[in-house]
Amino acid sequence: MSRTLAQDPGRSSTSRLLLRFVGMDARLALRRIGLRLGVISLGPVSSSDHAVPDTAVARAALELAREASPDFLLNHCVRTWCFAATLAARDRVRVDREALFVAAILHDLGLTAPLAAEPGSFEWASARAAHGLCVAHGMVDTRADL
Repeated sequence: MSRTLAQDPGRSSTSRLLLRFVGMDARLALRRIGLRLGVISLGPVSSSDHAVPDTAVARAALELAREASPDFLLNHCVRTWCFAATLAARDRVRVDREALFVAAILHDLGLTAPLAAEPGSFEWASARAAHGLCVAHGMVDTRADL
């Protein structure tokens, strides 16, 4: 059963968004306390954490972003990948590096000329393009949905 990202579900209600932000603030405050008390430690970060995954879908995503994006937007997307990879390593979060790379590199693709006329918000146009690229390269739907 294949799903497609066909519709923009819209924005969450203001009260739901506020509740999510309050929850994030509480988690961050607890994390800061844990760091100060030495209960939590940060992981090491190395240059290998920023290496582009050596997979066909990662190469295709980078090539698509290069073809469609102006330099400033491509550089922004590469920085997004670097920040995400750094934070994951520092916080010792296990991530699907391939899916994270594709998401970071293609997250603003909906702003580019090829997708600007797509229905819905640019975020959803970007998500649909990334999902399609992942599925076309054999990624299962559950990973492509990330």
